[in-house]
Parts: sequence; C-alpha cells; structure tokens
Amino acid sequence: MSQQTASKSSLPISEDDWKELIVPYGKIKNKWDSIYDSELEDDFERTPGVKKLTLLCYYEYLDIDEKISKKEDALEKILDKNEKLKYDLYAVVYFSKYCITSPSTIKSCFDRCESLVDGTDYEDLYDDISESPDQVARAALLHFIDYNLLKDIIVLDHCHGQTPSTQATIGNSDKADKIVDEAGEIRDHMEQFEDRDIDIWHDFEHEGEHYVAISREIGDDVEQQVEENLEEAPAELVTLRTRDGRLEVMANSGKIASRARSGLGKSDQDFDIEMDPPSTDSNDVSGAISTLDSTEGDSPSEMTLRGLKNKNSPLHGSPTVEIRGESDISMAIEQLREEGYDLTESIGNVERFDVRYDGKTYNLYPEPAGSGSDDGGWIVKYGAQGLSDTERRDFEEQAEELLDIPVIYEKR
Repeated sequence: MSQQTASKSSLPISEDDWKELIVPYGKIKNKWDSIYDSELEDDFERTPGVKKLTLLCYYEYLDIDEKISKKEDALEKILDKNEKLKYDLYAVVYFSKYCITSPSTIKSCFDRCESLVDGTDYEDLYDDISESPDQVARAALLHFIDYNLLKDIIVLDHCHGQTPSTQATIGNSDKADKIVDEAGEIRDHMEQFEDRDIDIWHDFEHEGEHYVAISREIGDDVEQQVEENLEEAPAELVTLRTRDGRLEVMANSGKIASRARSGLGKSDQDFDIEMDPPSTDSNDVSGAISTLDSTEGDSPSEMTLRGLKNKNSPLHGSPTVEIRGESDISMAIEQLREEGYDLTESIGNVERFDVRYDGKTYNLYPEPAGSGSDDGGWIVKYGAQGLSDTERRDFEEQAEELLDIPVIYEKR
C-alpha cells in the first residue's frame, strides 16, 4: 500500500511547515526568477545537489513510471504535473545544504525509518538511496514520508554540533519517559524562570534516547513574520536529551544551558532529578594526568598527553608555565619532576591539560564543583574543534575507562 495521501496537484508539505524547518520558503517563491531558478539549475551539478535519486522521489510521488535519462528532462516532466514543486525541490536542497551541518544526522535518521516505507511505493527507492551517499535524496524521501522526520534531523544536528551542555542524573529509566510525557510542565518551569516565550518545538525517540526540543525566543519580543513569510521566526533551540540514565541540556551558549538547567531544577520534586554534575576527588584528576604522563608500566596508548598549563607553577616566583608538544610530553614532565618541579602535584594549579585521542586534541579543564570549594569535589570539562556527537560519546567513554574520571562537554 502507498502512504501517499496528497493529490498530484498538492505539495508534500506546506509553506508554513518549511518555515518551521528554518527554510525561507516565502523568500524562495518571491525571488525565484531573480535568484533561485538559476540556483536550482546549478544544483544539478553541485554536491550536495539534485541527482537522479532525488528526482525519482518526485517521480514516485507523482506516479511517473519512467526512467530518467537526463535530469533536465525529468524536472520538466515533474513541473508539468505541478509547477509549484520547483519551490519544494529547492527547499529540500536548501534544507540539506544550509540547515544541517552534519550529513551523518540525515543518514542516522534515514536508517531508522526503513519500517515506515515497508509495503509502500517508496520501498524500492528507499533501498536504492540507502546504498548511495546522496543526502539530498535522503531528505527528499523523508519529507514525502513525514515532514516531522526533518524536525528530528534538525534536533539531532543541534546535538551533533559544538553545543555546550550541562548534565543531570535521572533517578531511573522510567524518568526518561516522564521527561517526554510532561514536557509541557518543564516548559512552564523554564518560562517562569526566563520570563520569555518558550514552546515545545518537537519531541521524539531516536536510537533508544528521548529528545525534547524547546524553542526559546531570542529577544524580549519575538519579531513577527512579514506578510510574505520571507524569513523564519527568530528563535533558538534548547534540547533535552536522555542518555544512559542521565539528562543532558544542550544550548547554543553555556549561559543558556545553565539557565535551562536551573529552570529544570524547579522540577526536582516532580522528576527526581539530581542536578549536581558528577564530581571526583582532586587526587583522581591528578592521578589521571599522572597516568597519561607515566613513563613506566602500561600507559594507555589510545590517549597521550600533548600539553599542560599551570596557573602557579612550583618554579621560583610561581610563574605560569605551559608545555606543549607535537608528540607525548611525558618525558618533559618527568624531567621537571626529577628536578623537584612536579607540575601535576596540585590540581588546583592546573589550568588545562591536553590529550590526543583518535586524531583530535581535547582540552580538559579541571575546576571545583559546586561553590568552588575543593571540599565539594572536582569536575573536568572538555572541548575540541569540530566534534560530532559520535566523537564526543566515544571520547567520554574512553576517558571514563582509561582515566577513571567523568568529563563534561562544554564549548569554549
């Protein structure tokens, strides 16, 4: 059976739906002749751009049972059926090129949607696209199935980017479901705390994890759309994600993430959430650095120490000292230690230490938890350039296993 419910004269999704997906559909329509007609033509040769698999999605939608020899001829056949589909086609390309920073987010969402096309007209096409790297075709097919899948992609991409996060512990697995079921209550708590319009934008489950995306107005007042709906509304996402018994709050700045986390703190009684981040003893952090710079025994080869910066070194006059190297600097640290200058002895004087793992450098920042007192334990935050969500998870798991300390991601 086919899932198609729209007629050939309709559009797969509405103009308002595209606007909600941060695609300026009104602008595309109004400036088609001056800008976007030629842009679409150029996208026939670009990557990512319009390839045959993307056009076949429209063929299937319109019941055009022909093979494609030339893409230009195929587009003409599509527009003969419905000329407005040119705007929709460019909107798909725009979404894939400009709204999404990590193509892997499109693929991960596409891969979990196989069951949605089983027994439909799109089943064979889904298999063909699965074997292709064509991210525009993936987005095109998903928007024919259910445009909410594109919202999934936007939220996943938000979590894949260099996004600060704060963390909290969920009492048990049942709490994860409650976070989604009572998302409206969370929204109300945050709105009272922030005194601005906050709405539940989307919630869904992906690979066993729950996501709640909250749309937060940027300014004191949300700027209204112009009549032509040329641009999308100015707002930003704050994403709540459950992961391995924890709740992550992800936002575009550390300040917003912390505010959202504080807003969630008002829900403690309702959700049994422990808001304090995982902390460790200062000796544990010192021990982790010592493990990395150890010159004896089984030093973990997967992770090497590449840099260390002290706030107040044990050298005469307590100067700031920074040591960096293109390879393991353990011998340099050991030489200083033999001379009586142990740069890792007091974690309070370590501003940052840098490790190399799987081709990337990670900067780790130890800092006291809670009120700033050493007695309250220590947390270790980290950052790195161009991390995907997958790379973050892999690094955190390895850091926990090799160094035996929890690390918290925060963009710096």
